[in-house]
Formats: sequence, C-alpha cells, structure tokens
Amino acid sequence: MKRKLVLIAMAIMALSFSGFAKSAKKQAKKDVKNLSYVNQANGELELINETDFDLVIFAGSIKRDNILGGIYAGKTRSFDFRKFVSTASGAFLVRAVKVDVYAEKSGKVSESDVILAKLVTFGNMRSSFRITGEKGG
Repeated sequence: MKRKLVLIAMAIMALSFSGFAKSAKKQAKKDVKNLSYVNQANGELELINETDFDLVIFAGSIKRDNILGGIYAGKTRSFDFRKFVSTASGAFLVRAVKVDVYAEKSGKVSESDVILAKLVTFGNMRSSFRITGEKGG
C-alpha cells in the first residue's frame, strides 16, 4: 500500500514538473514575441549591435523581469532604463543574450550565455557601448 502511494506521488510530481517546463517554454516564447525593438528617444543607454545576432538586453540580473528590450543584428538602439533604477544617478550592469538562446533555454539563461556585460553609470551623461560578440565586457 505504501509503495503504491509513493508511486502515485512520484507520478504526480513528474506531471507537475512536465507542466512547469511547458509553462516556462511558453513564457519564453511569449517574451521573445513581445520583445520590443523600438528605439526609445529619451533613452540614456545606446547599444550598437555589431554581431550577426538579435539580442535580448537585461538591466541587472538575467531574469525575465529585467528585460530592457531587444536589439536587431547590425542595428543601434536607445534604451530607457529608468523603471529599473530607483535613484537619479548610480550604476547597474547591462547584459546581452542571443534571442535564440533565450528561447531555446526557455528563458533559463545563465552567465555563460551572456555575450556582453557592461557597467552602465547614469545621472550625468548618456552611455554608449558596442556589442562585438566577443565574450565579456
């Protein structure tokens, strides 16, 4: 009887993990579909994407709540990061991950997936960075 209960519990857990994985994949697809590539005229951060890849840009840690937007391969884009910071001046880390990697990994990207990590200081002037595709900042 106990063995049967353990097997039932394991089956329920397996089904719930399966549902969670499908949910995460769905959410990542939704994130990619809704990713904004629109240049924000009042943005204080300018990124120049010199890679052959469309990128997801993060403010701070690489989690879906910190997505600033996207930037197409070979394009320049301004980002307004003010909703991600709580002060008039300071610094934060901006990171870039390939859009296809973000979608492929269901949004569960790690530091090894980051192709750009730069410290952005704000408050005095506009920041501008080139993304060349070489790992690191």
